Amino acid sequence: MNRYFKFPEMWRQTLIEQGATATDWLVAVDLLNRAKHSRVMKFSNERAAALGISPSSKRRSLNRLAAWSLIWFRSRKGGSPMVTVKWLDKRQPSGR
Repeated sequence: MNRYFKFPEMWRQTLIEQGATATDWLVAVDLLNRAKHSRVMKFSNERAAALGISPSSKRRSLNRLAAWSLIWFRSRKGGSPMVTVKWLDKRQPSGR
């Protein structure tokens, strides 16, 4: 696999300082990877299952990431939460 995405330093520092769980890191990496296309996205139970995360673990991680001000999410009755990724690094010059 030859994929690359930028992991914001603020996210790394926050996750380390807050003692993030492995699930928190998995969710963070997935959200940041998907945020290169759109800062707002659904985070479904199916998506969590593909990462090996239960619905309750997904909810706990989203709550922690929101409490740490890395994301904002809106629960939707009968639907997947809509997550907004905050604190993305600005685009860097391509060097060309």
